[in-house]
Amino acid sequence: IADRTDRSVVAVNSVKTQKDWFDNSVQTSGLFSGIVIARTDSELMILTTGKALENADALKVTFNGGGQTDAVQKRLDAPSGLAVLSVSVTDANRKMLDSATAVELGNSYQVKRGDPLVLTGSPQGTVHSVDYGFASYIARNVSVTDRSADVIYTDGKGNASDGTWVLNTDGQLIGWVTDAFTSEENKGPTMISGISDYKSVLEHMTNGQASPLLGITGAEVTKEVQDQGVPAGIYVTSQNNDGPTYRAGIQAGDIITSVGGNKTETMQEYTAELEKLHAEDSVKVTVMRTGRENAYTPLEFQVTVGAR
Repeated sequence: IADRTDRSVVAVNSVKTQKDWFDNSVQTSGLFSGIVIARTDSELMILTTGKALENADALKVTFNGGGQTDAVQKRLDAPSGLAVLSVSVTDANRKMLDSATAVELGNSYQVKRGDPLVLTGSPQGTVHSVDYGFASYIARNVSVTDRSADVIYTDGKGNASDGTWVLNTDGQLIGWVTDAFTSEENKGPTMISGISDYKSVLEHMTNGQASPLLGITGAEVTKEVQDQGVPAGIYVTSQNNDGPTYRAGIQAGDIITSVGGNKTETMQEYTAELEKLHAEDSVKVTVMRTGRENAYTPLEFQVTVGAR
């Protein structure tokens, strides 16, 4: 599986131009892994880590066969830490690019505890390295920006900064290693973001479009909590700094009950309403805010949708 999929794995060179003490231009290069996720007659699209784009003056992609070509940023999605690069297919490079196949996208919802996983890309800090492990635990409905997501734990080794792509035994891409839930003090196990929660984001990215952003991290108010008098909706636990909801006046502790006039009692309903919107749209968001004696008051905010 690793050998077959290695045709989809590429090395992404992040080229930076700096000045030395004598004002001479000096180029430095960082090396990251990417994986081909789509191709057309005119374009090859590569998923890579957002770290590859930081302060990059130019991007070059080296394929498994050794050929190298220029790439450009198609779209960056800061909340997920991912980017999509574009390589133009021309008569001059078509033969070289024919060796790069697009990996099939899988369904991370079907991953179960005990399933074997293949980690490719840069799990060992070197492009085209490989490791394997098992899905040892799956955390469901973890709160991330504007959605909930599954996080898969594995004993396999992964490197989030350099890019590590996770495959099932059918060779399908089911996720990528993330460090969004770890810290320097608490490294913990290797964690994988499941692809199925991000397919709409990836679709926007490959089309060069921005995904809509409201910028909250929240959780559904459970039935047990509702029985104690708390309204149904999405409890806002935190917000993106200077994000759309923050600028509109929504606060941590508010409960979002509707977006655009449609109820949002579950995170799926909230995300579905968000996906109907576009950057710069203005949308009415209704919240319930607690006040004196724990009484809840409905408030309406007009929010200008941002871009991920």
